[in-house]
Amino acid sequence: DEREKEYKQLRTWIQEQKLKYNNTDGAKLSSEQIELLENIGMVWNVNQASYDNMYTQAVEFYNKYGHLSVPRTEEYSRLYNWIKSQRRRYTNKLMSQEEIQTLESIGMIWDAKQHQWDTMYSKAKEYYEEHGDVHFPYSDSNYRQLIQWVNNKKAGYYGKNSCKLTEEQVRQLQEIGILPSD
Repeated sequence: DEREKEYKQLRTWIQEQKLKYNNTDGAKLSSEQIELLENIGMVWNVNQASYDNMYTQAVEFYNKYGHLSVPRTEEYSRLYNWIKSQRRRYTNKLMSQEEIQTLESIGMIWDAKQHQWDTMYSKAKEYYEEHGDVHFPYSDSNYRQLIQWVNNKKAGYYGKNSCKLTEEQVRQLQEIGILPSD
């Protein structure tokens, strides 16, 4: 109880210093006070500090893997959710141009579903153009992901799963023989 009371007083005092720093109550901190507080780790803007921390993690992930397709795993759950949140902020036009540019500079893909479609369709089309068909070699592990993607699209076309295809996607898949032409 005693420590809780002490921490409550400290939290109140820190909040007062932040108000003075932002000059919202008419009082102001001196440059010496600001320096002293910053030297002991004062964070003036918690939201910005949190954003900066997550952005740093995104940069590290990008530098390690060359993309921001963060897996939905326990290890990367915070970063996955943060990336998802940034996409939502982008869609809702809640981002500054600077935030957009800095995220794009490390490979941010704003529409992950469209990006996956473009990537996988491009691989399927490339195979079709090279071989004249889309009979991927099932025994070749290099094609597992593509085969799963094609099977998912076919199942969606025939109403056997929740995959929804646009008319344009159906047309593209028909063009390379994955779906029958009407």
